[in-house]
Amino acid sequence: MSDYDNRQYRLMMQRIEEFEKSKIGLQRLIADLDALLCSLQKADETWRSSFQKEWGVLEEVYAIALDKGSEKLPTEHWDLIDNALGNMKRLLAQVVIAESEL
Repeated sequence: MSDYDNRQYRLMMQRIEEFEKSKIGLQRLIADLDALLCSLQKADETWRSSFQKEWGVLEEVYAIALDKGSEKLPTEHWDLIDNALGNMKRLLAQVVIAESEL
């Protein structure tokens, strides 16, 4: 894996952590993860597809909330978000190389 891709993976994890700490909103998380995913140069296609599937859950939940004009997400939507984020973090744990290992 290139240093460049590893930085992108670490930034993905950082954005997820920022969202979980309420430092960024769902819309920003979705946009940032999409940009970082698109910027990967040599990601395994199976990994990319799995991550994109989980990202799609976030996007769908956000789109539904916008469509309903809802400012607050229902509990069942947060369950979907939490599940998707957990899966994303597991996927990232498979590919992230710690800076000390570079």
